[in-house]
Amino acid sequence: MREKLERKVGELSKKGADYADIRFERGTSESLNVKDGSVEEIESSNSRGIGIRVLYDGSWGFGSTNSVEKLDKASKKAFKTAKTLSKVTKKEKFSVNQDKSFDEKMSSDAKISPSSISLDQKLAILEEAERSIREVSDKIKSSQVSYNDYEGNKIFVNSDGSFLEKEESSLIIFLVSTAKKNGKIESYRDRLATKKGFEYFKRNDPVKKAVEVGKMSEKLLTAEKSPSKRMPVILGDRLGGLFAHEAVGHAAEADTYLSGDSIFKGKKGEKIASEQVSITDDPTIKEKFGSYRYDDEGVRSKRTEIIKDGRLEGLLHSRETASRMNEKLTGNGRAESYNCRPIVRMSNTFFEEGDIKKEELIRSMKNGIFLEGFKGGQVSTKEGNFTFGATHGYIIRDGERKEMVKNPTISGRTLEVLKKISMVAKNLEIGDPGFCGKSGQSVMADNGAPWMKVDEMVVG
Repeated sequence: MREKLERKVGELSKKGADYADIRFERGTSESLNVKDGSVEEIESSNSRGIGIRVLYDGSWGFGSTNSVEKLDKASKKAFKTAKTLSKVTKKEKFSVNQDKSFDEKMSSDAKISPSSISLDQKLAILEEAERSIREVSDKIKSSQVSYNDYEGNKIFVNSDGSFLEKEESSLIIFLVSTAKKNGKIESYRDRLATKKGFEYFKRNDPVKKAVEVGKMSEKLLTAEKSPSKRMPVILGDRLGGLFAHEAVGHAAEADTYLSGDSIFKGKKGEKIASEQVSITDDPTIKEKFGSYRYDDEGVRSKRTEIIKDGRLEGLLHSRETASRMNEKLTGNGRAESYNCRPIVRMSNTFFEEGDIKKEELIRSMKNGIFLEGFKGGQVSTKEGNFTFGATHGYIIRDGERKEMVKNPTISGRTLEVLKKISMVAKNLEIGDPGFCGKSGQSVMADNGAPWMKVDEMVVG
């Protein structure tokens, strides 16, 4: 396969392509779903295909196929598209930044691969977890545990001489509990996800997580309604991580910046947040859901400081955006699969920790609220407006955490909130794995934050 793909990028270069790369993928996945005591889904699937990208005189062409035998046809389509677009496009011409070439084979992080675990064993884990939710309380009226795994192999070659081959593995379990009492209905959900294998569950027991999910849905039944007013807020790790990803990270993606849809446009090097704020995107962290050694453009991953001590320091780049802005590559060109073009995407995005004990944040607040979890939201990267929902929170009075409240929301303007972050704790947690959607593609990502005090936010 290596010789075949390398020969093809060589042919494309000889035909006049300024740059070409090919991504080959093959993989298997299994999905299971257990709901209210019944197995509702068992599904297995296989995928295999090739994506070819060609740059010709500043324009991209792309072709893909799920048949290796149609490699020639897909490459001809990619080349023809790029050449045609180069004659009619009015967009700014560019040539991709040339990274040094790499030749490397990488194994999966999984010690116990998903394929080594039988279907019966997987089902037994899910059934026990789902049953554990229902056994928490007679108030639990519905419970669901779903599972998906993936094992695959990817090959990347490009006209710069790179050859990268990597094995990949991932596991994710979603857990949902719905409780009901006196006409009140509350749901709570959580997940476990990893790029490792089944050894991950030795330290992250699905049954234990299921019990936590069940108990939380029951607690929400007696929680008070959230207050609605401007007030001091402490953001927990998940809500803080969500803010880092949605409100800051997407605005720092260079394709968004170049299109004029980012609140950061023209602010590079400026102070846009309090000095307590530093936000980083880092795919090099081991064992996180958004981690990788090379992106889908064959660029080595690296840590990128987006905000450092309150100043906007860096953007996240693909080969194209780095070239168009004359900046260094960051390794953030990612694609959902072989039949998608790489675009600028985040990896693991988070607030850096401070030097204050988290308890001090609570004690510093006379009247306020501490918010945890995440329950939907929306953000405008261009206007800088956001609204996020938390699963629950706790009222703070005279420096003490008091009664629980449910379904609070926060809203505001990103740049204003960044400047009102006055205290940052040293309990950084990067552990909210999931899938980030953009331009019709979904990729693995993670985020996190230490506890943070915002002097004033709109709570509803």
